[in-house]
Amino acid sequence: MNADYDRFLTLGDAATCLMYKEKIVHSEDTPFKVYYTDRQGVPVAIDISGKEGRNKLTDNSNFFVLGPSGSGKSFYVNSMVRQAHEQDTDIVLVDTGNSYEGLCEYFGGKYISYTEEHPITMNPFKIKREEWNIEKLGFLKNLVMLIWKGSQGTVNKTEDRLIEQVINEYYDAYFTTKRVSNLCFNTFYEFSTERLPKICEENGLHGIDLSSYNYLLKDFYKGGSHDVTLNENMDSSLFDETFIVFEIDSIKDDPLLFPLVTLIIMDVFTQKMRIKKGRKCLVIEEAWKAIATPVMANYIKYLYKTARKHWAMVGVVTQEIQDITSSPIVKEAIINNSDVFMLLDQSKFKDKFDDIKATLALTDNDCKKIFTINRLDNKEGRSPFKEVFLKRGQNGEVLGVEEPPECYMAYTTEKAEKEALKLYKKLMATDYQHAIEQFVSDWHNSGIKKSLEFSQKVLKEKKVFYYKNKQ
Repeated sequence: MNADYDRFLTLGDAATCLMYKEKIVHSEDTPFKVYYTDRQGVPVAIDISGKEGRNKLTDNSNFFVLGPSGSGKSFYVNSMVRQAHEQDTDIVLVDTGNSYEGLCEYFGGKYISYTEEHPITMNPFKIKREEWNIEKLGFLKNLVMLIWKGSQGTVNKTEDRLIEQVINEYYDAYFTTKRVSNLCFNTFYEFSTERLPKICEENGLHGIDLSSYNYLLKDFYKGGSHDVTLNENMDSSLFDETFIVFEIDSIKDDPLLFPLVTLIIMDVFTQKMRIKKGRKCLVIEEAWKAIATPVMANYIKYLYKTARKHWAMVGVVTQEIQDITSSPIVKEAIINNSDVFMLLDQSKFKDKFDDIKATLALTDNDCKKIFTINRLDNKEGRSPFKEVFLKRGQNGEVLGVEEPPECYMAYTTEKAEKEALKLYKKLMATDYQHAIEQFVSDWHNSGIKKSLEFSQKVLKEKKVFYYKNKQ
């Protein structure tokens, strides 16, 4: 028998039943402990990075999360980032569905929503001389190309070289010759629209549509419809914040703003990643699809490959099978640069799973394990609980994600539960933690089994119940 099993005397027929490919999961010797349970409910500490523990399982800690709607994806990611943050990990989340509002408030983090009255503003052009490097050049080139060509546009080699040259000349004009007064999109637009025709003339370049460049970029210039987006500095305190959520659901249908804002948020993380010393984690929910385009492919590759050099992890989260099976960009830029896969209940995808299996390079044994997720009779008497298949390098196991009801209430995306909790906080005039504790206490002492039913009762009666413990 495997040395990991206890040894005991039994009958031969019974003993053969123990010869199963999944071994008992033990806690790992690692400084980065994220707690799951084994399939019987016993807590185990797992190094989700796969590279910080005594046994190195991965080359990088970038991750990919796949789970259809209703599989517990948000519950799982909330649990993971909560535990990572409690171990001094800087968290930046890009969300499109208010999935992390509760956890952000619990931690006293920074929750930034994009609205027309208060758009997310940044000045990606403003940098110090020592910050100017090939990586920043690549980011700004992608930014300009995104506005000019759109997220689905194609860029030829001449256009790419042309924009690279004008950006280099712009910074030289600021740092060296002082012909540019200050760094922002406005001065870049003025410099580039004047300089680009001259570069084309000097080099005999014909057929480059500079009129469309001038017209499309003008929206972000002073007086344009998005003139503050790239000209006003982001709150400088964000650099010191350790838990930040960017909620950009309101612009998810905008073909230009959505990928643009996602891109400049990623640049904020890049600066944090390069300068701050501790562990960093960027989680991009469905917003990542806006940047999984040919124009952005090289930047995504750069971000993923650079993360491992700066004690950082980058993860994308999706619920659509087509997102990973239909796009070569996803496979080349994201999947191939992620050593950690996290799959929730895949039963909805069972008939189409061959494509996922091939894309993620899953083995037959992995697939057998995946289709046992949430299928065992192991839920009786347990707290809110879901299972997940976690694969780090070549090592894959099904683990349980079990949290107390207080955590569930901080993670919930159910609107009635969120509103009931907000009402408790308002009526009690207290902080988020005490509101959760009182809410859960009243829920349990009310005799109502489901939190949703108790939440509906709270919203209907509009009061805090302060039930006494009946025991």
